[in-house]
Amino acid sequence: MFYLGALRRDETFAEELRQDHIKRISKSAQEFLKLVERDGLADDHAQLKDDLKVLREREGPGQEIIALRVAERAERRADYDTSYRHLSNSAVHTTVKALAQHWHEDEAGLGIRTGPALPYLIDDVLGDLVCAGYALHEEMNEVVKDAKTTEELQAIESTFLSVAGSAINNSSPRLRRIT
Repeated sequence: MFYLGALRRDETFAEELRQDHIKRISKSAQEFLKLVERDGLADDHAQLKDDLKVLREREGPGQEIIALRVAERAERRADYDTSYRHLSNSAVHTTVKALAQHWHEDEAGLGIRTGPALPYLIDDVLGDLVCAGYALHEEMNEVVKDAKTTEELQAIESTFLSVAGSAINNSSPRLRRIT
């Protein structure tokens, strides 16, 4: 959603996206090469080392994109600060909040919890995905000015909402207002 919005609003963003790709594949290849060199297998991967050198000489080092900056360029900072940040902190990245969901303590002692740790976590995450789905739908409708495609997107949205209905009913007033 953020990337599509940034591409739609800023023609220079495509080059930044390309530079981000170069940086990420270059970084992954470099880390792999460090690992094989450590294990004495560098000769087996000499071609990768050569290819990486050519890529860097031809394209430069690349530059990673920061998700917050992409959201701002897409004019979707509020979506970043709410739905995206919530998903990142509670369901994606290793944070104290995310880790705490996997531990429990009872009379038997400290243990590991499997499955959803909080009864509302699945509905919470689903609610955030509903918001993201709406925002993505808005961005796609701005890019695709074709009535047939718009109709198909609306059908997808309708199906999405019927599946996510419980999340909407149990969600914040903000989400209910959007729907």
